This record gives sequence, structure tokens and C-alpha cells, in this order.
Amino acid sequence: RLKIESRLRESVGGPTLWLAYQPKFDLRTRELTGMEVLSRWRHPELGDVAPTTFIGIAEESGLIHELGEWVLDSACAQLATWQRAGLPTVPLAINLSARQLDSKLPSALAACTVKHGVAPELLELEVTETVLIARPESARRVLEQIAHNGNRVLLDDFGVGYSSLSYVKRFPIGMLKIDQSFIRGLPHNANDAGITTAIIAMARSLELEVIAEG
Repeated sequence: RLKIESRLRESVGGPTLWLAYQPKFDLRTRELTGMEVLSRWRHPELGDVAPTTFIGIAEESGLIHELGEWVLDSACAQLATWQRAGLPTVPLAINLSARQLDSKLPSALAACTVKHGVAPELLELEVTETVLIARPESARRVLEQIAHNGNRVLLDDFGVGYSSLSYVKRFPIGMLKIDQSFIRGLPHNANDAGITTAIIAMARSLELEVIAEG
């Protein structure tokens, strides 16, 4: 763990860290509607280090702030590059950890979009219930400011937490992501189909968009 933390500290901002972009499609039109930004790390000594490994170590060591700033800046820079090339642009969604959800985040997001000349609505933030549970009131204030600035907030892994409905009500959520554990069993598993149908119906009544993971 110490070796990974040390090598990660050296790697932030360097060529061994890179971003992958996982597409989101409209299932009716097959149109590309957005992308999720995913951090990847290929170190010459350690090889491919799984995000589930290095993100956790970054959170525990405090490196998550530096890593998060790099992800945000790199994603905005990529959006700007696509715009200059005349390519159609779609929103990019960035995952947030509990440590990143502080009072400095809204201004950092605004500054990054201004720096690279991209519209705030092209930058989305994904949070899980675990992140919201840590400090619900402070998280609510930060997310409300983020939403006010034009960034959309997505609730990730919906359906597997403890208080999903209360968080949809209390926080400025614009989209639900149905956890892929429910999607894998479609269409043959009756329980998965029932849960997924119920989530979609609820989201429609609340005027929220829905992403089916996986």
C-alpha cells in the first residue's frame, strides 16, 4: 500500500495516468448522449493498477484531492479539444468521493469550465449514497450550489443503498443510475425486471432521467 501511494503521488499529472470515456446511449435512438470519465493507471513497475485499488488508497492518503483536480482539468481540456475540432460534444460525468465533496468544490468546477471555455452543463457529477451519508447536510449545500451553477448531479448505484428515496427527495438529483446488479438479470429474472420497472416509473414521475448500468 505504501508503494502504491508513493508511486501514485509521483504519477499524478504524468503520462501513466489517463482517462477512459465510457459512452452512454439512448436505447431508443442509439444516439450518444454522454460519457462517464474513468481514471486508469498503468505504471511501468506496478503494471495496470485497478481503480478499486488506487482510488481507495488516494482517499485514505488525501491524494484524492490532487487526483480529482487532475481528472477535472483533463476532462474539461478534452471537451475543449473536441469543441475546437468541431466535433459534437456531450456531457461528461465525473465520480466524486466523500473527501472531494467540500465547500471548495463548486468554485473549483466553475473555475475549470471557465478556464477551458466549456459550458457548465457539459460537466456532470456522480455521487453514491455512501458519499451523501458521510455528511448529509454539508453535502446537500455543496450539491445545491453545484446544481445552481449549471452542473447536473447523478445518483450512482441506485437501488443498492439504504435510503435511496429519501436522498432523491433531499438532494438536487437530476438522473438515477440503476445498479448493474439489477440489469444483468433482464429480461428473464422476474425480480430484477420488477425492480427496474419500478425505478423507471418512479423516475418518470419525478421527471428524472435514468441510466441502466452495464
